[in-house]
Amino acid sequence: MQEINDKKYSKVFRAGNSLGLRLTKHDAKELGLEAGDKLIKVISDDKQTVTFKKKEKVSPSVSKLIDQGIKENWELLEWLKDK
Repeated sequence: MQEINDKKYSKVFRAGNSLGLRLTKHDAKELGLEAGDKLIKVISDDKQTVTFKKKEKVSPSVSKLIDQGIKENWELLEWLKDK
């Protein structure tokens, strides 16, 4: 078995009522991760593997278009929610 300080290992720690997983600064940089980024978590059927995938960020221009569409169609959206 390899030493625990090997870069292939990550340490699980308590964070309030949850558990956290540490990534090295190098891994975070390699993955392009920053504090606050959201990840999609997939747990394998055999419960032995957890895979994380970066959630794609919505560009500001797309977000602006979505907001505009919602504002322009608010009355229709309100009507549809009860259907």
